[in-house]
Amino acid sequence: MIHPTNSTTAPIGGSILEGLEAPQPDTKNTPSKTPRRPIRLPALWTNPRLRYSMLGCVLVLSAIALYFVFRPVPQPDFVEDPIDDLLNFTLLTEEFNRLPLDERLALLKDLIERLKTMSGDDSAMMAAFAASIDSDKLRRQIEKNASQLAVDVWDKFAFDYQKVTVESRDAYLDQVVIDMTKLMETVAGIQIEKTDEQRLKDAREQARRDQERLRSGEGPTAGQMARMADFLRNRVGGQTTPQQQARGMQLMRDMTRHLRGQDPATGKP
Repeated sequence: MIHPTNSTTAPIGGSILEGLEAPQPDTKNTPSKTPRRPIRLPALWTNPRLRYSMLGCVLVLSAIALYFVFRPVPQPDFVEDPIDDLLNFTLLTEEFNRLPLDERLALLKDLIERLKTMSGDDSAMMAAFAASIDSDKLRRQIEKNASQLAVDVWDKFAFDYQKVTVESRDAYLDQVVIDMTKLMETVAGIQIEKTDEQRLKDAREQARRDQERLRSGEGPTAGQMARMADFLRNRVGGQTTPQQQARGMQLMRDMTRHLRGQDPATGKP
């Protein structure tokens, strides 16, 4: 037997949702919303004084941002600063190349001294720096900085050589040999106790040995000479002007002749 349920039966002709509608909000007790204030930027922009002040602030902030993005790398203290900062400045920045030659040589000497007396922390930082050189761009920058220094050193001697009289050329070339050997020892961080006369004697003997090797066919092969010429022309020579190249080639030629006992100008014995 089915028992009737207690469900409410909608009145005939009415809706089953009748009586379930949501109550209407009481607008009498609802607080009204505060109306938005109109944006005043257009009004402020029409004020010339405020407009120029805002533009000035934007320009100042932009200049500050550009400074921090493009500012030159500050020169570190080569005695106190971390070794990786010194290597980065010397090998990887254009700021080092822009320094005067004498200052670059002095900083390089200080760097060599730091490398000779490295602590454990310095060694770790140097290893980390070396590990970071993993791109062609960084390697090209290192090559450029080293080439630029070598070119500028040689061009300094070559430029002064242009002003030397014919009678003083032999003496000047002797002095270039002495100064260059001392400079290379300084860069290498070594000090060899030799007199100037001994340095000149060693250079002349080396020049004669090189000449004898070339005559006997024991010198560099044609391929090695071609690769060396390509490196000097396209890699190192890329850091020089045509005038520097001409000066450098003349000094190299006259230096070779001088050390072989030939006349620098004619090449005759």
